[in-house]
Amino acid sequence: MRKTVVANSNGDIAEVENHALVVSTQERNTYQSVIIPLINENGSPFLNVDGSAGGASDGIHDGTDSVLWTASALSGTWDFASTAQAKAGTKSVDATATVNGDQALFTRGSAITAGTYAVFTGSIYLTKYNDAKNEVTFICRLAGATDGVEVNIGDYISGATLNAWQDFAIPLSVVGATGDIDELVIKTVNTGGVNPDYYLDELKFQESGALTYKTSLDAGQVIQYKRIDFILTDNVTSITTVAGATENATGSGISYDAILGVSALAVGINFRRVNNHEVIASGNISTIGDMVTAGSLIVNQLSDGTNTMLKLSTPLEEWVTLDESVGDALEVVINDDLTGLLDFKIFIIGREVL
Repeated sequence: MRKTVVANSNGDIAEVENHALVVSTQERNTYQSVIIPLINENGSPFLNVDGSAGGASDGIHDGTDSVLWTASALSGTWDFASTAQAKAGTKSVDATATVNGDQALFTRGSAITAGTYAVFTGSIYLTKYNDAKNEVTFICRLAGATDGVEVNIGDYISGATLNAWQDFAIPLSVVGATGDIDELVIKTVNTGGVNPDYYLDELKFQESGALTYKTSLDAGQVIQYKRIDFILTDNVTSITTVAGATENATGSGISYDAILGVSALAVGINFRRVNNHEVIASGNISTIGDMVTAGSLIVNQLSDGTNTMLKLSTPLEEWVTLDESVGDALEVVINDDLTGLLDFKIFIIGREVL
């Protein structure tokens, strides 16, 4: 008697049930390798730009250090002239007594056109905050009617940084306000657990800043990536001599508390993972040390004694899928002046699903 065994290339033997071979059907995808740069709306991959907020501004509220928009509580307990904390001046907006759903209203004496300004900036001081369960959101309105969508300030800061002022800069393009506005609403959100405690100061609209770069996929394109690469070049020397007890030693001259020749960023670079047009993950880095702490590896370092090129690579545990048809993207927002760098680019390394 002859016995036949069906097995794959790894030696795994097929199953038999009721004297029949058990089979299955599954989709088989084909792929091609891709390297995709993050680009701005003009198609440029160069991130060594000035993304700091500037130009004309319209002050919203600074804890009543100045006479700006009128503040009132729609719900909950807010202190609009608290002296407990202040980023500038002596007062700020105190939201430490608010709970889930509490809202503060800031009203301008006359309407302004949303398209006049590019970025909403301010400072936030967290004393309690849980990234997974807490949010501090804002939305624009005209005479009570909403214009645009609600945006989480927490997506543009580090939720793990407590008891310190953090500056934020949020592109108004993500808000989507298209007409005149005369109101801004701030809301405390808590989906479970402890309510967030925070202060706000120096809230304003500004004419320029917060430059966005993202993966711009073709219509219907699906990409999977498992690595993010950062290319940085600047006019610094990457080899340094360190005096020892008995001899001199050479080592890497890359500072942990800067981005090559650019000092630690005041606002930082925001990273946003967008799925179906909603932010599902975000982060912020201000130095190369932040990047290494977040999992980046320094994989290449070149220097001619004057200029240094650095490649950092962030490996991911699982494939991340970006589907253009549902609005997926990886976004980076530049909020500081990076023109001191000679070059700065970001690439995702992965494969296209064919």
